[in-house]
Amino acid sequence: MKRYFFFLLLLVLVACQRETSDADVNGVLSKDKMVHILTDLHLVEAQAGASGLNYDSTLILYNELERQVLAKHNTDTAQYRRSYRYYSDNVEDLDRIYARVIDSLSVRETTLQMP
Repeated sequence: MKRYFFFLLLLVLVACQRETSDADVNGVLSKDKMVHILTDLHLVEAQAGASGLNYDSTLILYNELERQVLAKHNTDTAQYRRSYRYYSDNVEDLDRIYARVIDSLSVRETTLQMP
């Protein structure tokens, strides 16, 4: 009887243990956070591109807007790039992230087009 109780307890403990992904272990941003950051970055990229400035000035503007987006999401360039590299190596995850980014941008576009 004790053996069964111990086995049952062990199963419960293993089942309740939180799974840690490679992203958690490597200090990589979560998929949700990457979706929000990438959505915002694509918006500021469009904003910088539509600014009418020359290429060098547009690049300077984009870099500043990128810094602001990363600060808004409580991260920095190093962590963002590390995370992007991680997800680039995990193509299925990156595809899912970008599918959500596209959905988010499409919803924003639709909302802007409504009278």
